[in-house]
Amino acid sequence: MLRTLHRNFFLYLATFLFASIPLGVTHAQIGGSVNLLYEAESYTPDFYRGRSLPSANVPIRVFVDANLVNANGSRVSPSNISYTWSVGGRVMQNISGVGKNYLVLAGPPLFGASIVGVEVTSPSGQSASRTVRIGAEEPILALYENSPLTGISLHNALSETDTLSDRKTTVVAEPYFFSKPTSRGDIKYTWRINNTLAAANPGTPNATTISSTSTNGLLVSVSAENTTNALQKVIRSWSLFFASASASQFTKE
Repeated sequence: MLRTLHRNFFLYLATFLFASIPLGVTHAQIGGSVNLLYEAESYTPDFYRGRSLPSANVPIRVFVDANLVNANGSRVSPSNISYTWSVGGRVMQNISGVGKNYLVLAGPPLFGASIVGVEVTSPSGQSASRTVRIGAEEPILALYENSPLTGISLHNALSETDTLSDRKTTVVAEPYFFSKPTSRGDIKYTWRINNTLAAANPGTPNATTISSTSTNGLLVSVSAENTTNALQKVIRSWSLFFASASASQFTKE
């Protein structure tokens, strides 16, 4: 899944970075339009260049891109526009006002969505509005190879059945869209190799080193659980082989 995400980066960015899901068309006088952009305060690795998506209960930042034009053709400054926010159809007077072109709100509930709307009005009375539905996404767990020869393959997540470059290598798990951890212990990792508990690398709980002298593949499983948010837990498994082995030789030992 993550390999597809990396290979289709620009498509992903176009789909998710600017695509809020409208519940209706923008209503505006001539010369006025508005868009809503949002980003979650969720964890993504440093090398990730897409948008942070919201999983359950992760706070969201919503920004307004308003384009209102004065009679002389000049664009109205965002700081001079009045913003009226609504959440779930309820007008939020305490966060509305002139120049208030963003808000931070609690993330959507599990299997649910947050409905956010804004009406923008210029000093001359020009107006436009937009409403978006922001649904909760499922967190993602990706696995990367950290080869002693080439380092970590940051833009090449391992697929569920994959081949490693070396018979002894380190694999690193990255949890996408979890709440941002405030300490290393916020996310608990449990590793298994061929259904047997395996130790994480010292000081790096999201990594383990695997090796094999046989031609058989290994079943590598890891669970990531947010100790501060019980709704965020992912378990994934990978069938991993080594360069001289083929997928037909995979066995669970």
